[in-house]
Amino acid sequence: MTVASSQIALKQQRAWDLAIAPAKSLPMNAFMLYMSGSGVQIFSIGILAMLLINPIKAFVNINSGM
Repeated sequence: MTVASSQIALKQQRAWDLAIAPAKSLPMNAFMLYMSGSGVQIFSIGILAMLLINPIKAFVNINSGM
């Protein structure tokens, strides 16, 4: 394997890691929403805000990850 092909493989692996990262966090986010309950409380509002802001931040920072 040459250095160029090794770098390409590394970039592909990093790209897949970035692409799959949101799917890996779905079970934990679902559990957190379930545990926060159905009432309107500061904890449930905070979790909901975090769940909405994190994907937006990840999308904005996608070019800086590589």
